Order: sequence, then C-alpha cells, then structure tokens
Amino acid sequence: MQIVTVQNDNAPPASEVIEKKSPLKSLMVASDFSTGSSLALSYATEVAKAFGSEVTLVHIQSPESFGGEMHDGVATARAERLDDLGDLDLIVGRLQAQGIRSSYIVRTGAPADLLVQLAAERKPDLLLMGAYGFHTAKRSTLGSTAEFLLRSLHCPVLVVGPSVKERPSGAVRLAKIIYASALPEEPHAAQILVRELARKFAGHVHIVHVEPPRIGVEPRTLLRSLEMKEEKIAVYFRASGVGSSWTLRFGSQSDHILDQAKVTSAALVCFGIAHSASSPSQMGTLTTIIRSATCPVLTVPGLA
Repeated sequence: MQIVTVQNDNAPPASEVIEKKSPLKSLMVASDFSTGSSLALSYATEVAKAFGSEVTLVHIQSPESFGGEMHDGVATARAERLDDLGDLDLIVGRLQAQGIRSSYIVRTGAPADLLVQLAAERKPDLLLMGAYGFHTAKRSTLGSTAEFLLRSLHCPVLVVGPSVKERPSGAVRLAKIIYASALPEEPHAAQILVRELARKFAGHVHIVHVEPPRIGVEPRTLLRSLEMKEEKIAVYFRASGVGSSWTLRFGSQSDHILDQAKVTSAALVCFGIAHSASSPSQMGTLTTIIRSATCPVLTVPGLA
C-alpha cells in the first residue's frame, strides 16, 4: 500500500515561530585529488559562496602510499609530497581568487582516525568528502573510511557517492532537497540545516517519510497521524519562505528514497543518523543510497 500526498506552497500565518539561523561558517574538505573529493570541493565552493564560509582542505597521506613512494627512493617521496603541496596551493589560490577564505592541512597516518581527530579539534560545521577517497579499492560497498566517519563524526557530513557526476558548467545548485524524515515532534539540527540550505539556494524541500509495515495498527488512524506530522514539518519550511511538499510511503526506505530522488531530480538527500553500532539496518540503508544516488547525501547527527 502506498499513499502519496503533495501539498501546495501556501505560506502559513506570519506568527509562525522561526528558530535562529544556523550558518555554515566552517567547512572541511577531505582532499586526496580523487574524482569524489574534487566534486566534494565543488559543493564546498558553492556553499562557501552562499554562507561566507571558510574552507579547510585536509590531505592525508596513508602510511601505505608513503611507504610505496619511499621504496622508490627518498627523492621520489619528497617529489611526490612537493607535488601534493603544489596542487593544494593551486586549489587554495583558486578559492581565494573567488573571495573564499581557505587553507590546507597535510598529515600522514590513518585517514579515518586523523579526520575524526581533526574534526574534533577544528569543529567544522560541515565536512565534505568522496565516498571512495583515500585510494579505496573496493567499490562494491561503501568505502571503509567513509562508513567509519559516518558512524564516528559528530558534525554534518556531505558524502559524494560514485554515481554523482560533475555538471557541465561545474557549478552546483541545490534546487531540490529530499529530506528523509522520521517525523520528530520538534525541529532538530537536520531540519534546521536543510531549511538554511534551501533558503540560500532558493531551493524546494520535498519531505519523504517511509513507514515500515505494522501489524495490528488501524491503517486509517495511522495514515492520518503521519500526514499531520508531515504537514507540520512542511509548514515549518514554508514559514521561512521555503517551498515544500511531502510524500508518504510504506516499505523499503532505500528504494523509496532513491525513487523520489530520481523522480524529483534531487540535488541533495538529507538524513539524520544515529551514532550507534546497534543500528546496522540504518547504516545499510544509508550506504545503499550513497552508492546509488546521483546526488550527494548529507548526514546530520540525531533525528531528522
């Protein structure tokens, strides 16, 4: 059974309460010169222009790759490192030419551990990364570095999966955002962040709630309750001048989210994520969507 309801964009009463804006002042980009990290940088560039953010590039050389370069000689390893620094200088120069404050950090060690450490120290408002960066060889599943980070980081993370393609113009515009919501009673960090992104990019938020089948629950009562919760969230977005609509589905969350992302030509999918090893089903759903979606996936700690 599937129910689809789409609401119009009529504005709510002016008395609607709007929370204080939560800007993205500090962005961190995991950069290893892979296609995924280059695309992540493109998104960081557009977000930085919209929010006046500062961008910090983080380049981490794993011990394995560093050891391989050392095997070819100290001079080769030094040349490789200088090449990396030169590339980072060029990227920072291009960002600064666009009026974006930027810098870079270079470290050697385990990428996942160092990124978690740097994120804890720097406390970025958003970390952006490719799903298969740091020379990850296995592409049939989510990169181990990305999965570890999604479980460990306590900041929002934008992940560019392998199905995301660069736009011909090179620019990104978040015109349509899929907000995968668990229908919390009050706005949480994910909801507020989606609102701010939509406001800055003149975007439209499409709220999608996927309900697992329930036994012993009267369908009509359940449907009405879920519809009221989705409409309440839609009103929240409209109160900020953000167009919103919603869809209610029953069944597989990954299937329905991917379907809605395709139907609406979504530019971003947003999820709330629980930082718990006891949520394997949530991580399985998330990795499936990241692997298959043609747009980046934004994860925010907590409910969505």
